[in-house]
Amino acid sequence: MSVSIDDIIEQKVKECVAAELEPFRSLLLHLSNSGETPVEPLVDAPEAAAMLGLDVSTDEAKRRACQKVYYLTRIGLPYVRTGKRQKSFDPAAVRKWIAAGGIKRDDL
Repeated sequence: MSVSIDDIIEQKVKECVAAELEPFRSLLLHLSNSGETPVEPLVDAPEAAAMLGLDVSTDEAKRRACQKVYYLTRIGLPYVRTGKRQKSFDPAAVRKWIAAGGIKRDDL
C-alpha cells in the first residue's frame, strides 16, 4: 500500500493544527470542569505571586517569586495551561486555594 504525498501533507497539517490548538483546549477543559467561566481575567505568575504575598518589587525579587509560584503549581496551586510552557492563574481559584490553607507565606 503506497501513501500519496497528499495524505502525508494532510497528516502533517492535522498535527500542526492540533499542536497550535492545544493551549486553547486546556483552557476550555478548565472552564468546562470548573462549571463556570472566570469573571476575572487570568493572571500571570508575577500577579499570582503578589496575590500570595510574595515580594515582587524588584526584577530579582519578581524572578524568585515566579519560581516559587511555579513550584507551588507542582504541589497543588491551581493553574491553567495557556501555552506549551506557559501557565496562567484564575484569581478566584488562587484565593480559594489560599483560603483552604494551601499556603502560608512563612512556609515559603
